[in-house]
Amino acid sequence: MHLTSSAVRLVLAVLLWAVMLCEALTLAAAAATRVLPLEKRHQKVAEVRPALLKYQHVRAGLEGALGSSAGGANFAPAVQRASAAAVFRAGAVEPLHGELLPLGEYYARLGVDGQEIGVQIDTGSANLAFAVSRCLDCPRSDGIIRLSDWNATRVPCSDSSVCLSGTCSALCGACSRRNEACCSFLDPESCGMILSYADGSYVFGALHQGPVSLPGAGLSVRKAFYTAILYDSPTFERRNVGGIWGLAFQEAACSPSCPKPLFDIMFEEGVVARNIFSICLSDTGGALILGAEADTRFRRGPYSWVRYLPRSLVPYYAASVKEFRVGPNGSNLRSYADPVVFDSGTTLMALGGEAFTKVIQEIKSVVCAADAHLCHSRFWSEAPSCTLLSDAAYRSFPDITIRFDSDATLNISRDTYLIRVELAGELYYCLGLEVLSPTGALVVIGDLVLRRFTTVFNRENSSIGFAPSVPGCGQ
Repeated sequence: MHLTSSAVRLVLAVLLWAVMLCEALTLAAAAATRVLPLEKRHQKVAEVRPALLKYQHVRAGLEGALGSSAGGANFAPAVQRASAAAVFRAGAVEPLHGELLPLGEYYARLGVDGQEIGVQIDTGSANLAFAVSRCLDCPRSDGIIRLSDWNATRVPCSDSSVCLSGTCSALCGACSRRNEACCSFLDPESCGMILSYADGSYVFGALHQGPVSLPGAGLSVRKAFYTAILYDSPTFERRNVGGIWGLAFQEAACSPSCPKPLFDIMFEEGVVARNIFSICLSDTGGALILGAEADTRFRRGPYSWVRYLPRSLVPYYAASVKEFRVGPNGSNLRSYADPVVFDSGTTLMALGGEAFTKVIQEIKSVVCAADAHLCHSRFWSEAPSCTLLSDAAYRSFPDITIRFDSDATLNISRDTYLIRVELAGELYYCLGLEVLSPTGALVVIGDLVLRRFTTVFNRENSSIGFAPSVPGCGQ
């Protein structure tokens, strides 16, 4: 979820019933490292966040940036390694809550004005936003923050340091007479924030600045920017989650006002010692490690490293690809699948239309030999579609392998991209691949893949590291 991003929710419970009919369903730190618990949303149905329109506004920039990307086969990040004792000094790891269904979103508990609210952890956006008591229709069950002094934290739309000139648009309620910046139409004295989503959901809010805390990690920030949500559409967030914490770069934060992202402020204030964070996701929750690489409590084996594309060109964590193959003998699909974005705010794995078609063709060429009826099944339509599989058919599904410019390899096994769902005593397998857009070569790695890895976002040397996660990491 982000600036003009996707947050499409497909309700699993309704379409589980449809599986029986048509074989298809929708699945649904202070000067040291800090570890923040992430809660996987505990729910009876799963919600899928497709990336259909999430990156359409940056896809051209991503693809154009590949020619100027740094990195290469000899890339080896110069990362200072600290001992486990030093890395986790004053850190805290708490149990995480969730359920086994390997789909949904991950969130942390944020403290504001003596209250707490769940915020989704999203590496594909850069804004912090949450519902407040002035919101016209925000569900109270999702969590609401009651700001005790609205005027004390409000950022006026005349503030030229954040409400930049030229950002006023037709969606703003008014323009500042001083700098022609966007004023919130629901609070005309405040900077306006407008977040929209691919399923048609949206958020209108007012920009504020004040203290926030991360109780699970024992951290606090004196002056953090956040969007106080004043109106959201019914599908913006679901139960237990009232907001979003974007961990991408400031270049992605203008919507249309341009506040500094929370993690940037944490590093500048010395709340975290290093400009690094790590995310460990599992089927039962995860952890956000602030200020360092996650150690062996969260991962198995060493990290593989890739360099991400320059943030001046791409405000998200995107890496260029050398090879993209399905199975050991598959064709190199790089021309259809480059670059790759690491995004904890997308549920599945999303590919461009051509890449999706090519990947499905490669998988079917192997699988249909083991189970001929699958060749004509609706299972191969855009995810999430599900079907019954024999053991032989399941074992025939090949791995997907991505080799980056650094020669680091990310292996996506059938156990990762096929999602198991039990229904009426039978085991269904659901395809975890979706179409990002009809054209374009962008690939988005969402929670479907990230839940198998512990991922480091090293902003000191523009690199991403990944290693297999410890089962139940963070607990």
